[in-house]
Amino acid sequence: MIPTLTITTAVDGTKENAFCSNRGLCDRTSGICACFMSFFSSDGNGNIAECSNAGTCDRSKGECVCDPRFTGASCNRSEMDTKNRPQANTIQVVQCIGTTGTFTLGFRGQTTPALSFSISAASLTVALQALPAFGQVSVVYSSGPAACTASGINSISITFRTVFGTLPTIRTTVNGVTSVTVKNDGTGGSVVGTKEDAVCSNRGTCDTLHGICICAEGFTSSDGYGGPGSRGDCGYMEPVYLNSAAKVANEIA
Repeated sequence: MIPTLTITTAVDGTKENAFCSNRGLCDRTSGICACFMSFFSSDGNGNIAECSNAGTCDRSKGECVCDPRFTGASCNRSEMDTKNRPQANTIQVVQCIGTTGTFTLGFRGQTTPALSFSISAASLTVALQALPAFGQVSVVYSSGPAACTASGINSISITFRTVFGTLPTIRTTVNGVTSVTVKNDGTGGSVVGTKEDAVCSNRGTCDTLHGICICAEGFTSSDGYGGPGSRGDCGYMEPVYLNSAAKVANEIA
C-alpha cells in the first residue's frame, strides 16, 4: 500500500490523502517514499547526506525524524541554534590555613607533588595542569601572593576550563599545613558547572575502537567555548554549514 497522510489543502478545511504527505516521491513499484532534496544537506563538496546524518527519513511520510538535539526539515540545526542555554564552568574554592609545611591536591586519581604553603597562583596553575585529569585550569587568589595564610583569608579559586560535567571535589592531604578545605557546592564563591560532558557533544558517534568521535555533518572539534579547537568533541559548528543554503532554508521554514 502506498503511504498517505490526510492533510488540509484549503482554507475551508477541505482534506485529501496526499502521497508521501507531499514531502517525498513515491516509488510505486516498492510503495516506499523518498524524501525530497530539501530534507537532505550537502557539505559543499557534493556529498549528500540524508537528514544530515542527524536523523532518519520516515518513508511513510517522506520527512526526517531528527535525533535528539537536532531540528529543522533536514535535521541540520542543533538546539544550540535556537536556545540560549547559560553554561558555566566548574569553580572549586580551596582555603589553606598554615604558615609552614606542604599540601597536595588530587583529582580523579591523580595527585600533585607536595606543594609549598607559599606557592604562587602561577606555580599552582602549572602544577595542576601537569596532571591530565585537571585539563586546563585558571587559578586566582583572593588575597596575597601565597596559597596559605595564618587566618585562611585567601580563597583559591580553581576554574576547570576544559573538563566539564558533574565534577568530584578536589582531594587534599597536608604535611605541616594546619588545614586545607575545598568547596564545590555553589557556596563560598564555588560554582557548580552546567556544561554538559556529553559524548561527542551529542553531535557525532564515538568510535570506541580508536577512541575518536565521528562527527555529524557540519560539526567538528571545538575548544569547549564555541570555537574550533582540539578537544575532538564535535562541538564546533563549521562556517560552511552556518552559511549553507540548507540552514537558511530551514530557518525560513
